[in-house]
Amino acid sequence: MKGKTRNAALVAIGLLASSVLVSQSVLADQWSTGFTPTSVHAEDDSGSILIYIQASTVINPAGCGLTDGYAVTDSLLVNEALATALAGLASGQQIGVYVSSSTCASDGRPLAKIVELL
Repeated sequence: MKGKTRNAALVAIGLLASSVLVSQSVLADQWSTGFTPTSVHAEDDSGSILIYIQASTVINPAGCGLTDGYAVTDSLLVNEALATALAGLASGQQIGVYVSSSTCASDGRPLAKIVELL
């Protein structure tokens, strides 16, 4: 009987570990690369700055309500994100955006964590 209980415990541990690995990969943040912004602007949102980067194609891994662009809300990133997105818009150069798979911005758009020129 001990052997069966031990085997059942090992199977349960294996199933738990594989489900954790699958859920981690499903919830992984994603890169949206190779697009040129169609519009870029900044707004004051109750004392915080929101950067909006609009694009014709938007990935939306978190299932956010608005899908016309990305929002950057991290106060440490807004200046760099704004400069990068404006440079892409002005030059026609493509940018990449690292998008949260679990969080939407306060305005309902996908949350961008990183913005870079490609």
